[in-house]
Amino acid sequence: MQLKKISELNKLILFIATLAVFFKFWEPGIGLSSTTYGAFAANIVRGQSLFNFHLGPGVFDPFVDHPPLIIWIQALCFKLFGISAQILRLPSGILGITAIFSSFFLAKKYFGEKAGVFTVLGLLLTNTFMNYTSSGWLDMGMIGFMMSGLACFEVFKENRSKLMLALSGLLFSCALLAKGLAAMGLLPIAIYVLASRLKFVELLILAATSLAPVALFDGLFFMEHQREFFSWYLQRREMNAAQMQRVYGEGSNKLWYLRDLMERSHIVFFAMFVGVFAAFKNRKNSVSGVRLFTVLCVAEILIHSLIYGFTNKEYSHYLLPAFPWIAILGGAGCATLITRLEAIKVARGMYALCLGLFLLVTVLPIKVHMGDDNEVRAMAASMKEFPEIKKVRVVEIPDDQHSWEGLTSYAAWYLDLVPTIHVAEKLLDGIQTDEAVLVSSSTKADTFPFLANEFQLCLTNQAYSLYMHKSVCTLERLQRRAPGDPVNSFSR
Repeated sequence: MQLKKISELNKLILFIATLAVFFKFWEPGIGLSSTTYGAFAANIVRGQSLFNFHLGPGVFDPFVDHPPLIIWIQALCFKLFGISAQILRLPSGILGITAIFSSFFLAKKYFGEKAGVFTVLGLLLTNTFMNYTSSGWLDMGMIGFMMSGLACFEVFKENRSKLMLALSGLLFSCALLAKGLAAMGLLPIAIYVLASRLKFVELLILAATSLAPVALFDGLFFMEHQREFFSWYLQRREMNAAQMQRVYGEGSNKLWYLRDLMERSHIVFFAMFVGVFAAFKNRKNSVSGVRLFTVLCVAEILIHSLIYGFTNKEYSHYLLPAFPWIAILGGAGCATLITRLEAIKVARGMYALCLGLFLLVTVLPIKVHMGDDNEVRAMAASMKEFPEIKKVRVVEIPDDQHSWEGLTSYAAWYLDLVPTIHVAEKLLDGIQTDEAVLVSSSTKADTFPFLANEFQLCLTNQAYSLYMHKSVCTLERLQRRAPGDPVNSFSR
């Protein structure tokens, strides 16, 4: 009877996570960075190198900010199912479900079924975490690989299966190849694994499966780029550091990370302290490994808080790796405080609620994902009238990535154009009739000479304006308004 009950609980958690992640998954809009990574993956499908892809000449050329594993997975999905926003979200969605279920599994093992269910509830109530399960960002892939790797290691500790140990190491390696040094959460996990007192053969298996994929990737990458990679990487780091200095200055609040964790995880954050107290209160927990696992959870939160707290970039995706650990400890705290409810009944209630919400957002015109109202996307239907346009130029402010990243990634993803970036003084140099120029709509007509000469304003809306050569943007084409494109307007 107990086995059947556990099986039902596992199924319910999987259904709950799937429903929550796939709320209005079919919406076509995606935001910044998702469009960047999606355009990378699409370019790989169209023939760019696995190790040397880019948006366009001089635009992330090449992309060296993070390892490309998740982008490769996105490209594989595009190859199998076609290029679309929905397919772009698929890897993060699947790995997000994996992260949620792995967090449930870990909490259930050390704190009980009820704690596992409350852990899932805590993640579902953390809106920031759930938003990234339906995006094209790389972070959810890293978290999914890391949490599932630890879950596999816990299974190994129970049955001593070398296959599970090897799988654990492979998943840890994938976490590192998903986001590089951002996978700093692997450090406390490595210490936790060493504290488990593995035999020499077991340690060798784990080390080989963890390090071999990384070594293989590094070797292939070095063969592709030789030593140029290091100069590119260091140049990108210097540019980002200078840019963040201009945007945020020196006065970053060192406690911003903990502050934002508290604000975004709400009551779960405070329940976490109850979970930690309960774990250390019971002496039996020192024998069962509960205290050691609790220390791991706390260490994960602290290492991210310390490292990101000393950056001057208060980005929401930096918070993501800490949320599962807060949810696990918060789930343990809720299980300690709420004693009368049964885990299976709570899970059934959550499933009914998620199913109802899934059907509700499906029927009602409720927008779940950002990007549907993107002003560049609003031009996509109208751009079909101009198949001659293959490239688009964007104005660059030197050493300021923000000045061009959004426009280039939006143009590459939504308009299927090859972007190039130019300083304002050289925007006209060598321009061809198959090129357009995308600028902010606040740009005045006399800002650049071409606006009044061979090029004219062709497509415009509240945010952006697209200029084309007069031989391409003819009056006949201007009179054809793209159907179903209410945001965009044509310039006469």
